[in-house]
Amino acid sequence: MAAVCPACGADIEISEGMHLCACPKCKKKYLVKKLEDGSPSLEEKKPGFLTTTVSPLVQYLITAAVIAAFAYFGYYYMLDLSNVIPGVEKYVTVQVGPEEEEAGEAALPPSDNLVSVDPFSDVTILFRGVNGRATACANIVTDNEAVKDLQFSLEPNANLKSGDKMTLRVVSTDEEIRNLGLQLTSRTKEYLVGSLDSYVSYFDEIPDEVLGKIFLAGMDELNETYHNYGGSLLEDPVVTRTQGWSYSTMYLLNNKEDGTNFLFVRYKSKYTDGNTETEVYNTVRFRNIVLKTDGSVACTYAAVPSTHMFNLFGSSIYGVYGFGDTTTLFNEVIRPYEGQYTWTESDEAADNRMIMAADSALAARLYAQEHPAEEGGEENNEGGEE
Repeated sequence: MAAVCPACGADIEISEGMHLCACPKCKKKYLVKKLEDGSPSLEEKKPGFLTTTVSPLVQYLITAAVIAAFAYFGYYYMLDLSNVIPGVEKYVTVQVGPEEEEAGEAALPPSDNLVSVDPFSDVTILFRGVNGRATACANIVTDNEAVKDLQFSLEPNANLKSGDKMTLRVVSTDEEIRNLGLQLTSRTKEYLVGSLDSYVSYFDEIPDEVLGKIFLAGMDELNETYHNYGGSLLEDPVVTRTQGWSYSTMYLLNNKEDGTNFLFVRYKSKYTDGNTETEVYNTVRFRNIVLKTDGSVACTYAAVPSTHMFNLFGSSIYGVYGFGDTTTLFNEVIRPYEGQYTWTESDEAADNRMIMAADSALAARLYAQEHPAEEGGEENNEGGEE
């Protein structure tokens, strides 16, 4: 059968049972109705809600808005969209409660076959390093084998400082958690970084006992250097050493970016040629002196002396490691650090503490040298008690 387009007069081929047609020339769409004599009648199709005159993208956006509106009121809905979007049969929305929204995670559906557990009940956060540069990891000690198989993520976990917040998150998938037979009470937990070890930044943070050990370590290093590189002076008939290394002052340097530190201890010694007495100064450097959270101070006592050569009485024959004055020493040893470090020189109180600590350390060493049997006996007694 054929019909004539009411708009342009073109012929439109109508098949048996056809209810909708379009003109091949002007593209207008018509509803097909049969007249009493069986001939076709064309009636222009009017656009309606979510018909083919609306693009699939617009249809999808409208549908999504309707679904979101239902979900907002906290109910479960099942919408049959098969008549709206071709190929789509059903959309299901699930209520998300306030607690899950705050945590940013959807809780697992309850089931009689799942065991409810708090995955963070047996978690301890371990820290390593110092304030501002600390790292952290989660240590999980539990008898629950299923919890052991969970995967966790801790963020941030590096360059931590006191007061920082970290989030420990279970990153196992829902399916993995179900397969372990678990239902988690929560998926995330927040932790606050507490007190951490820090680099010493003030002289009064260093205990007297540590000062004494630092003094001895520096003195021993300088004496060894003197005997190795200035040994000729020991037997020299002209130049003699009239005073061994003694304490002079300290410089504490702290890195402006990460707080790491250097402690320079300045020592002085005296020499004479029979007519004139001269002083020689040298420094020993210690690095990364750390104040522990328990109040103690950790130091490796690895002393590094300056290797600047100084000629005694203007003669290269009598060369020793050191400086002839404190100004030259400061400019050569300390000042090069000024761009990256702040520095503080010890005041009278710190100097007096170091002098007393040095005297006590020297006295203790001398006593131990003079009474080796007593020290060994004490060690043996302690061993017996164990």
